[in-house]
Amino acid sequence: MTLSRIETGVREFDSLMSEALLSRVGKTPDRFEFVLNEEDYHLYDVREKIRGSLHQKDFEKAEQHLQEYEKIMPKGQPLHKQFILYYKAMLEQQKGGREDSIRAMLHQAIDMTRPDYKTHPEIMMLFSKMEVRIIYQLFLYERYSEETLSSLLQFMENTYDAEQKERLMVPFLYQSMRRQEESENWFDVEKMCTRAIQVIQAGRGFAYLTDFYFSRVKARERMQHGLDNRKDIREELLEDIRTVYYMSMVEENSQRMQEAEQFCREKLLCPITTQEI
Repeated sequence: MTLSRIETGVREFDSLMSEALLSRVGKTPDRFEFVLNEEDYHLYDVREKIRGSLHQKDFEKAEQHLQEYEKIMPKGQPLHKQFILYYKAMLEQQKGGREDSIRAMLHQAIDMTRPDYKTHPEIMMLFSKMEVRIIYQLFLYERYSEETLSSLLQFMENTYDAEQKERLMVPFLYQSMRRQEESENWFDVEKMCTRAIQVIQAGRGFAYLTDFYFSRVKARERMQHGLDNRKDIREELLEDIRTVYYMSMVEENSQRMQEAEQFCREKLLCPITTQEI
């Protein structure tokens, strides 16, 4: 409805609205700060200062910029209120604030634009990047139904490019994988790890990649425990654990190298031999 009004010239929109609408269809506005009017540029500039202050953990400046933004932001527009609530929650989180207060702000933030995100998981909804970030932060505190999580992951899978998937989708897969490990749902652990590895390999980074490989080999070994040792499965496990070992070597993570070596020796009855990478 809002997009229709903008397209017909009935309503003007600012850069925050532009960012929200474009990101719901997987697009990222690029360099639009050069075409903003003076008022909108001021808002954009303060938003960037809020993000930068939090990234640098300069809490005093972040609070000052948040207060400034509240004074100058357009009143009665939910996207601006959502922005403020989200970054207030992130500030409290970084300062070690109370969980119930942080969750309350995050719930209030998502209710500004997507109060229905858990209501119809069978329907693939569209989400802005801000909405995805808010939902992820809530996911750290709460359990989502399998249907809700699946719907959100499917949106990102269908909409985002490789870089966006790696940045926004992989953290959901990582947290979900860890929870499945706690519940010893090894089939789901293996499934989450494989999906995440595919996403990361299609991108340009490798955040969490070693963790996913290590968790996958552990899950696969658990699922095969007590069964006949098939040669093809054993070779797959050896390939994964060697990947963990050599990636840990590149990352200079000696502790994980030792863990991989111990796992290979105790579970696969085979030492990791020195090989060329």
